Amino acid sequence: MTDRLFVVQRTWADLRFVDATLDPSDRVVPRCYSGDPKRANAGVFGIGVLNTLRTWLSMWSLEDSQCQAAPHLARLHLPTLLLHPTADEGVFPSDARKLFDAVAARDKTFETMPGDHYFLEPAGARDAVADRIAGWVEDHGC
Repeated sequence: MTDRLFVVQRTWADLRFVDATLDPSDRVVPRCYSGDPKRANAGVFGIGVLNTLRTWLSMWSLEDSQCQAAPHLARLHLPTLLLHPTADEGVFPSDARKLFDAVAARDKTFETMPGDHYFLEPAGARDAVADRIAGWVEDHGC
């Protein structure tokens, strides 16, 4: 059989996008990377909406996906700094903690900083992040 295209709807269907009591943080709800989750779920622009059989398995297969972070992070032994924005609208606090815990490095630091997913808000967030990264790199002699 040759590869086929198919559409998967509601790829933004995560209750954390609409219920701030689930995985609490400073994020605004309802909101996801694509804005309003209700609109995003009905739209054509989402994560994994248009697929082929191969891309679906490559991205979403529980057994074969290369997109799962944990196996790759388990090979990461370099000093690691994970900065998680307190108002991230897609990487929730529990997800950030799982990513951090999966890193094999003994020298690793997890910190939260005020900001949205891209540290565009609040004003000055990117400068604060850059300063924190520079300080961490200097402290680690990298």
